[in-house]
Amino acid sequence: MPFNATGAAELVYESENLGNVMTPWELREHLNFLVAEAAPVPQLAAIQPLFARFSATWLGLWAQHGVREAGWPAYRAALDSFNAEMQRLGEGMLLRNGMRFLGAFRAMIVQAALTDQRNGGLVVKGDYDPDAFATPSTSGSKTGQSMPPMGGVAKSFDRPVVVLSPPRSGSTLLFETLARARNVFTVGDESHVQIEGMPELHPAARNFESNALGADQATVAVVAQLHARFAASLRDREGAPPTRWPVRFLEKTPKNALRIPFLRKVFPDAHFVYLYRDPREVLSSMIEAWNSGKFRTYPKLPGWSGPAWSLLLVPDWQKLIGKALHEIVAGQWQTTTQILLDDLADLPADRVHRIDYDALLSNPDREMHRICAQVGFEWDQALDGGLPQSKHTHSAPAAEKWRRHEAEIDSVWQALAPLAARAEAAFR
Repeated sequence: MPFNATGAAELVYESENLGNVMTPWELREHLNFLVAEAAPVPQLAAIQPLFARFSATWLGLWAQHGVREAGWPAYRAALDSFNAEMQRLGEGMLLRNGMRFLGAFRAMIVQAALTDQRNGGLVVKGDYDPDAFATPSTSGSKTGQSMPPMGGVAKSFDRPVVVLSPPRSGSTLLFETLARARNVFTVGDESHVQIEGMPELHPAARNFESNALGADQATVAVVAQLHARFAASLRDREGAPPTRWPVRFLEKTPKNALRIPFLRKVFPDAHFVYLYRDPREVLSSMIEAWNSGKFRTYPKLPGWSGPAWSLLLVPDWQKLIGKALHEIVAGQWQTTTQILLDDLADLPADRVHRIDYDALLSNPDREMHRICAQVGFEWDQALDGGLPQSKHTHSAPAAEKWRRHEAEIDSVWQALAPLAARAEAAFR
């Protein structure tokens, strides 16, 4: 959203991240992306009307069934038929960045449009394409090439930068600002679709234990497929896909605070930016997020009896059943922060970088020059006029705004104070 000096812009929020059935509108966007990014070939003349028909079919099924489980067999039949036709038509096609068309199609549509397996039985079908990043034999494979090289993540991504913090800490503002650096590519937003769109990485595969992912879940196949899903969506600050590889990649998803061991294996040379914000401000913003209904992630969380679950799903969330909202939020923050700080402490010191939310607001130009110099981003912007509100801002920032919930926060603060002090002192 462009900066509006009047502050009158209306913000639009997501209310859910990923469900069992992809919405027709998201499906249409993915299909349009694939057509737009396909290298020109004669097959496109047949693929475009096929995409249009399938999009209409999915919309009709959505109108009839929505996300109800009773409709999943119909969705599955339509998707399998569509996939079979695409395997015939898409053979040998490439995207403009050199990625195989069917590799992107499988990652973005086949494995993300429907997750209809039962809890505990989710598996990835055998449709991972190990040649998704194969270089055509006529072009050769060299560093700085115009397509992702063979050989995996390490040769396609150069020192990825992952922003980490508890939810509602201002990470979207930091992400949107860092994404303005000249040499940076992102997927445009949080990576729920890229990560949880893989059935084995969705919390349903682990009976909704949490959003945490460990190093053991970063198998060779998972890393390669996740690499493909990220690469298919990369855009720079101008909205252009990569033309040279490897790329500098910026990632921000609050759930990643629970996934550091996983991310270290997915991106072995990654750097991590720890964003610190006064925990009282974070707790207040988390309470507002739950109350707004605009940050629901698992509205039908099995076994949960409270308000529709919002924000990230922490380990041992069952202990929060029956608690008041401010206690639920305190539990989320405490668990997330404990895991985040413990896992960051295991990293080499030169791979962890800290930025303070208040410093970012008070002197964004200085902080961007500082943090970009540390992680190797090319910062060429002027921020003398300050920063606009991020797209996930729920209410306008204000000094001492957290005091709207002061009584609730005070009631849990004694239990949180030691961890809050640790968070404030960490990685200075």
